[in-house]
Amino acid sequence: IEVTVAVTGREAVKKVVEAHETNPFDLILMDLNMPIMGGIEAIQIIRQDPVCKNIPIIALSGDAFKEQQEKAFKAGVNEYLTKPLDDTKLMPLLVKFLKPEVG
Repeated sequence: IEVTVAVTGREAVKKVVEAHETNPFDLILMDLNMPIMGGIEAIQIIRQDPVCKNIPIIALSGDAFKEQQEKAFKAGVNEYLTKPLDDTKLMPLLVKFLKPEVG
């Protein structure tokens, strides 16, 4: 797995949009609480780009309230995980979306 890190939502949008021309992302882990531009707004912008609209997005948030989860799904996330991140919940999602070759 090759990882790209963005500190702000604005930086995340820029990296996703720029990457689709040369090396598109296979999956996005989006923290919903980031400076400058939050994850929800970043997801909404990413989903507007026709090339990026189908990239799976897993939202990460310390907020376990149903309202926040509904807001994230409405913005376009595929899955929602709460922090602290539990690898027993993350790994099945990575397998689901990345479909690694076995053997």
